[in-house]
Amino acid sequence: MTEEYLHYSWKSKRFDFQNLETTQNQNLRIKTMGYANSNSGPDFLFAQIRINGVLLFGHVEIHIKSSDWYAHGHQNDLAYEAVVLHIVYTADQSVFRIDGSEIPQLELRDRLNEWSFQRYQSLVENQKWIACENFIIDWPREKARLWLYRLAIERFENKWQTLYKRLEEGDSFYQISWELLAKGFGMKVNAEAFTALARKISWKQVLESSAKGPHILEALFFGAAGLLPPKEEAKGYLQNLLSEWSFLQSKWNIQPMQPIEWRFSRMRPANFPTVRLAQLSSLIHAHPECIEKPGTKILWRPFSEWYQTHDWVKHFHFKTQSEDKLHFLPSQGFLVHLEINVFYPLRFSWHRWQGNESYAEDLLDAMEKLPAENNSIVKRFKDLGLELSNAIESQASLQLFNEFCQHKRCLQCSMGQHILER
Repeated sequence: MTEEYLHYSWKSKRFDFQNLETTQNQNLRIKTMGYANSNSGPDFLFAQIRINGVLLFGHVEIHIKSSDWYAHGHQNDLAYEAVVLHIVYTADQSVFRIDGSEIPQLELRDRLNEWSFQRYQSLVENQKWIACENFIIDWPREKARLWLYRLAIERFENKWQTLYKRLEEGDSFYQISWELLAKGFGMKVNAEAFTALARKISWKQVLESSAKGPHILEALFFGAAGLLPPKEEAKGYLQNLLSEWSFLQSKWNIQPMQPIEWRFSRMRPANFPTVRLAQLSSLIHAHPECIEKPGTKILWRPFSEWYQTHDWVKHFHFKTQSEDKLHFLPSQGFLVHLEINVFYPLRFSWHRWQGNESYAEDLLDAMEKLPAENNSIVKRFKDLGLELSNAIESQASLQLFNEFCQHKRCLQCSMGQHILER
């Protein structure tokens, strides 16, 4: 038995309620179970129970054995003086408050559904990718959809709280947004490197460089990234970049990154950090408002216009040139990735920062029209039969896997509860 399962059984009323009695043979009636407490103190707060007809208001504490009350030091903690009921799997002794009064106890050992507990054990003990692999296809679509929408909102709230913490510490909204945008261009493999680059270059420096031309912005990005070739190897356009970078580095005293911080191996050329940096430069030069005004709809046409005339059309790496024009415009999937993981969270955060709480609902409605992302976690869920039809549901699947499946939090998950209640 686990305390987690006892918590679930109490909260969801998954035990036999017939003829309840305390370990002292007192008649027990439960009016309200109380509210689960995620902070320190008793497990459930403000419960209401009747013992021998007397109505009591107070808290509920849950342990596997009665003696755990003393093992956890509750007998000396004033926070537990208001406990009116001690829930245990096995009652192995009486427990008392600081004032010497005995705390009523309810033993659940013979009142739990053993089949449900055995299924719970089978979930947490298996070694599959997720515990419910064999059951997820039977998850009712409507129940799954409601849970996924709740998780999507939770994911946006978590991102907002992270951003809000930095705002409270005095960081600029624009600098934070710039770092998030850069991280989005790094995808999973180069996310840390892109974030490190964005922290080396302030948004003010980015705007100042962009105003002077896209080549100045590229010089800033590639120079600070440590990806420009040595002077003796540079020709044509690269010589111009090196010259501009030398000036910018001296002006702002920027220490460049090491080339080893960037990952190129086992990647398609279209995902090379050099290509992504050129795309990032193109986007910011054409649309600085993507950071300055997060609610603005982005037009992606500048990518196409820039690449048609730019020296990059035959490069995917500074040391490699193709004979033919390369079609390294951002794919539709990558643009969807940016919308979902950068611009929607920024719009959400911007409106929360401005106090426009109602905007969150409009945001979810808009995201419902975007296609689901295509990443390894989404693909695995789809292969198991979970329907993920839009961006909200694919974002929720990431929250589901990262916050529940990886930690075997089946009892807090709608899917896990469905399996145990069938």
